[in-house]
Amino acid sequence: MAEPFIEEIYQEAMILYRMKRAVREGNKGIAVSSFEQWSKGGDLILKALPSIREEDPKMAYALWNMAQYCREAHADVLLFVSRIERDLIPLLMKHLNRYVGIDVAEDGWNLQSSSTAFLTLRDQKRDRFLHSPFDPMWEAYELVRDVYAPEKHTYHILGCGLGYFPFLLWEESDESLEIYLYENDAQVLNFAHQYGVLDWIAPDHLHIITEDNPDELAELFLRSRIDHPKDGSFISPWKSGDLSVEYNQELLDEYTNDLGRRLYSQLWDINLTNNRRKTGTHSMTELYSADHREEWVVVAAGPSVDENMDFLRESVGKRTIIAVSTVLRKLVRAGIYPDYLTVLDPTAEVADHLDGVEEKTKEIPLLAEPLTNWHFIDRYQGEIYYIISNNSAPYVTDMLEEGAEPWVVEGTVTSLAVTACIQLGAQKVYLLGVDLGYPGNKNYADGSAHEVHTREEGTLVTEAVDGGTVATNETFQYFRSSVEHTILAFPKVRFYNRSAHGAYIHGTMMDAWWEKTDSLDTVEDKRNYLKKLFSEPFLTWRRQYYLLWQLIDGMTGQEYKMLSTDLDDAYFKIYQAFRTEMNWQPSPAGKTSGLTLIFGLHYDHAMEDDFSSRFRKTALQVTLSGGKPFLVSTEEYLAGEMITLERYREKTFDMSMKDAEEVKDGNRVYPYYMFPANMPELRFIREFLNFLDKHRPSEIIKLGKYSLTADYVAECFGNGE
Repeated sequence: MAEPFIEEIYQEAMILYRMKRAVREGNKGIAVSSFEQWSKGGDLILKALPSIREEDPKMAYALWNMAQYCREAHADVLLFVSRIERDLIPLLMKHLNRYVGIDVAEDGWNLQSSSTAFLTLRDQKRDRFLHSPFDPMWEAYELVRDVYAPEKHTYHILGCGLGYFPFLLWEESDESLEIYLYENDAQVLNFAHQYGVLDWIAPDHLHIITEDNPDELAELFLRSRIDHPKDGSFISPWKSGDLSVEYNQELLDEYTNDLGRRLYSQLWDINLTNNRRKTGTHSMTELYSADHREEWVVVAAGPSVDENMDFLRESVGKRTIIAVSTVLRKLVRAGIYPDYLTVLDPTAEVADHLDGVEEKTKEIPLLAEPLTNWHFIDRYQGEIYYIISNNSAPYVTDMLEEGAEPWVVEGTVTSLAVTACIQLGAQKVYLLGVDLGYPGNKNYADGSAHEVHTREEGTLVTEAVDGGTVATNETFQYFRSSVEHTILAFPKVRFYNRSAHGAYIHGTMMDAWWEKTDSLDTVEDKRNYLKKLFSEPFLTWRRQYYLLWQLIDGMTGQEYKMLSTDLDDAYFKIYQAFRTEMNWQPSPAGKTSGLTLIFGLHYDHAMEDDFSSRFRKTALQVTLSGGKPFLVSTEEYLAGEMITLERYREKTFDMSMKDAEEVKDGNRVYPYYMFPANMPELRFIREFLNFLDKHRPSEIIKLGKYSLTADYVAECFGNGE
């Protein structure tokens, strides 16, 4: 339990919490729950009165009389709770004020009194509170109301704090939940025991997972979401600051998705109800019948818009211009009217983007999700096309026409614009204002709907288009990842990033020499290009791979054959860089542990026995050494969708990689998987596995910290166990 003096204070502070709960339940008309909370608070008053009487007899007398006064009105629940709220709660606050004043600094943390006597915790390094400085227990209760689902029997929580949230979550379940708490900071965990309420959870229901390395802890937590999809989970918002960029990004994605579902569910319902009433709207299928140009321009609100205004003016009438709503005012004032506008923000602030330009929207068609803020939709005067995406489809099944597929939108309005280009036939797309950082020391273009901030607010650094680095932040990193997922899923569409100094977006091009392959007419031209490509220090192996893929895609069969040696050399260089960066470790059979990928088991119907015996022998060696083998068949053609592992069984699979089939070999059972259908680098995986099959047919590669694509496969395969 907490320190005795803290425990005594907290028991009195809980009186206030119970009374606030009683008021809330009573105002909702739930008298039984209101009286239950009143009863619990009343018991605490009776326990506390003797010690209060010793310190302040007048306060003890006042509290007792006020409690009796409230109780007299119990027959009328609204009068009952109004007396509690108007008279008893202010008296309790006055009493608890005697405990305010604690402020202790220890190892980079401040333990401070809140206004309701519960302690709060402030991170000195980041200058931020982990809990409310006014009422941390009530803050935790509000979170529990959003998060708790009665059908869940177990919750995984990343971030301990002083234990308010896990305690109330457990209590809300009638003390039945199993709580798995993930915390890497031993000092915070100690605070939770000494000065928090963590020990109020029954020990047999609390399971604490600790790792000194925050990244390793994040892996365990993220893995729990995959291994136990029916369990509940919660990410404490302050935990992201402990992590390296890649884990910070992954947790930010998870947290953003969770937060969106919690915060926006009611708002989505309101927006959808009102947007259905808007007359004259169109379905997204009507867009497909219109004529569209092959070249498109996506305009976001980043500072590179300013340096591309001449390009925009030159594009009017020649390229299809699609802009996000934040940049509409700037474009209109410059006399540039986009061919389409996109919006998907459900909050009321987005309607401000129309201020001063509402009349100008008459000639600009709008692409909007039906969950978009209804005030924006109501004010918009142009044609409106409702876009049904993977995000909105579960809410608007009746609005999706038969045979139509939802668009895949990764959660940002820029992603919606990029998806629109792809869906409507773009072959070449120019990105303007998609800077996703602080190039030139600011984050947005002058005149956009966003407030411009300087780079001091960018806490991270990422690779820049110009080969250097650029300051960014967690939100921009999330946006960049979202746009990349969309772009990389359609490698045949050429994307050109016209930001000179913004964040580099994987899958985009820069109009540099290495991107100009159309003039490579002869085999010798292509051979010289390959040599130059892999001697260019500016390019990462990912960029080299995409350029190589585009070169190969335009080759004839004869050219491919004549350049086979050069291409093998190119793949070998990519393979070396890939394996070094992604932490793959070659491991001889019999000397490995953890999850083991068995590559190079080429299948031939005429050699089925040999194929099976090779797999059986290798898998057995791995198993005996403590490993967990599974087979990757390199023979299966991906067809842009999947790798099936064990082609000779001739099965068709619809599952994602999170599901597993089994290969039975006598009494032994081995798992096999397939890659998810939306993985953007499937072409690369196929080429990579084919290369290994040809050059390293007996190699076993242990899955280390990362995997084929860090964003997708690591989530599915786990952390190397």
